[in-house]
Amino acid sequence: MQVAFTDKDAYGLTRAPTGLNKVKAIASAYFNVMALKEDGTVVVWGNNQDKQCEVPRNVKNVTAVAINNFNACCLALKADGTVVAWGSNVNGQCNVPGGLTHVAAIAAGETHCLALKTDGTVVAWGNNDNGQCDVPKELNHVARIYAGNDFSLALKKDGTVVAWGSNKSPDKMYYCGQCDVPSGLNGVVDIAINGATCIALKSNGTVVVWGDNYYGSRNVPAGLHDVVSVSKWASVFAVKADGTVSVWGKFPLFNEAELTGLSNVLTISNATVVFRDGALKKLGIRSYMEQINELLADVNVLSNATEK
Repeated sequence: MQVAFTDKDAYGLTRAPTGLNKVKAIASAYFNVMALKEDGTVVVWGNNQDKQCEVPRNVKNVTAVAINNFNACCLALKADGTVVAWGSNVNGQCNVPGGLTHVAAIAAGETHCLALKTDGTVVAWGNNDNGQCDVPKELNHVARIYAGNDFSLALKKDGTVVAWGSNKSPDKMYYCGQCDVPSGLNGVVDIAINGATCIALKSNGTVVVWGDNYYGSRNVPAGLHDVVSVSKWASVFAVKADGTVSVWGKFPLFNEAELTGLSNVLTISNATVVFRDGALKKLGIRSYMEQINELLADVNVLSNATEK
């Protein structure tokens, strides 16, 4: 189930198409949701201004999906290693490079796209105003890719990180340094990005943060360890092996009462808590959050999907 971040829900993001089931992955943007089904087909709903909800006929045997946040371009990675793109092309993000094959993973930033090939190299296309598509020439042995606000990150198989693109805030008003990867950073197993803040989870369960220090995002709690997953949405969330959560860089959207004492947590994504028993809880103090959690009350993401 995908929950929209707007109380008005003008584009119907919370109203999934009737009969939609057997969904194995979801990609969401501000105005659209993509659902990848177990049979390799894709369903898109929400804003259709650029025909992003009109899935091309050749989008079959899909293994992964991604979508740009604002000017929504939908990406689908097929089992044969090719990529199909449709929707908004205002930044050329639908212009998949000719001959692109052997793709293992895809990522969509605000206005650009990344593809990780099976040989560990990276291909980028779309808006390149800030050099986010200028993949370093010697970049190889990449394990994971991340596309952000006008910048790109590559996590290499040796646990090091390479970054390129903008070093400024999303509004270009101040310097953040999201491409200034901390010297000596290694042992990284995953990265979470939000805005111009980057959070790296290391193999030893510690966390390193760089980039925008919005509300103290870089102020990792002293002694934090045993972390198994990290995310950021208004605050930084670190889920520990024992199911507890450490939170810092708190934005006023949250209050201490709902953050204190979280336990039995599996992971957190977009400020939505996934508990180890499959239950969900949306964090936040906005007026409609209670309504959202009422919708989530009967949802269990670790059991067979409930058809309604």
